[in-house]
Amino acid sequence: MRSVHHRATQTIAAPDLSYYEEILFKKTIEIVIKDFCDVFFIHGNNAKHDQIVKKSESL
Repeated sequence: MRSVHHRATQTIAAPDLSYYEEILFKKTIEIVIKDFCDVFFIHGNNAKHDQIVKKSESL
């Protein structure tokens, strides 16, 4: 009886957990991408821009 009840509880709880994990995962990815873009495009902007210009000119 206990194992059946335990399985039923897990089945009900699992979608909620994965739903919140998915949101957390997406938020984490957004933050990581945003931080990466801030560092890459703002702090390294001039050097990266020069490299891109040189590459596009050499094509």
